[in-house]
Order: sequence, then C-alpha cells, then structure tokens
Amino acid sequence: MSDCDTDTNTNQKIKMPQQTTNTEMKSSTMQTRLKKSGQIQKKKYTRRQICMWIIAGVLGMCIVGGSIVLIIFDILALSNHPFQNACVDSGLWYFVLTSMCWCILSFARGLLGNMVTIKSLMMDVGLMVWGSIEILGAKDVAIQQTTIYRMALIHVLLNYAIYAVLVGLFCIGLYVA
Repeated sequence: MSDCDTDTNTNQKIKMPQQTTNTEMKSSTMQTRLKKSGQIQKKKYTRRQICMWIIAGVLGMCIVGGSIVLIIFDILALSNHPFQNACVDSGLWYFVLTSMCWCILSFARGLLGNMVTIKSLMMDVGLMVWGSIEILGAKDVAIQQTTIYRMALIHVLLNYAIYAVLVGLFCIGLYVA
C-alpha cells in the first residue's frame, strides 16, 4: 500500500498515516509526556562556562605537551654520558633520571584517575629537597653549563612552582570558606 490511496467515490487522493511500531509509539508518547512535564530541557551553557571549558582544555593540552617535552629533554640530557664519568661525586644524573621516571609515573597515575595521595606528595617533596641539595652543591662552573644541570634546575623549579600554586589555592580556599 502506498502513502496515498485513491478514494473510489470521489477520485481524490487520501493521505494514509504511516504505520509505526509499538516501540516508536511508546517512545514518542514518553517524550511528549516528558516535554509537557518540563523534564526534558536543552542544557544552555553560559559564556562563562564555555570560556572555563576552553581554558581548562588549553591548560590540559599545555600540561600534556609540557610533560612530553620535559621527558624528551630529560632523555637527551641523560644520554650525555661524559657528564656521568666526569662528575662522579655529583648526583645530578641520578636525580634527573629519578625525576623523569616519577614524571612518567605521575602522568600515568593521572590518566588512570589516581590523582594525589599522601605518598605521592611525600615523594614530590623528597625529590624537591634532593634536587635542591644537588643544585646548590654543584659549585663547579663546568657542571652548571651542562644540559643535565639545566634539566635538574627545571625539575626543581617546576616542583617549587607547583607547590607554591597548591599552597596559594589552599590559602585562598581557607580564606573564602
């Protein structure tokens, strides 16, 4: 049967309703009921919410990109073997290796949803202290001009910056509450 049939008495085409299945009928009546009751609403985002989502996305991409670049430069600095042989008493090479491994583990832990624990904070503070001791202990100018020294300095400064932001947010949270 077609959508239009002809009435034999008047020779006019009559529009026949399309046949719907039982589930389509239930679905359409349910949607009609929900629309009447006001339960289905399109979520409208304000400009401020959209801006915050954009900023969060850009910040997230910057953090991921920065972590990848940091790991690449760590690998390049660690592959400079003459430093390890020339500066036997310095622990900068081991510090950068440990920091790089911890950065990879922290990134993986964040992807898995296990963000911050007391153990991870203690590890970060321990690495920050160890790095500070190694940086301040490197008095030789030849060491200070190496890539490994610069990477160790970047790790220590990033740790200090992250903890300064965390302490600042904590203090703001206490002030607002």
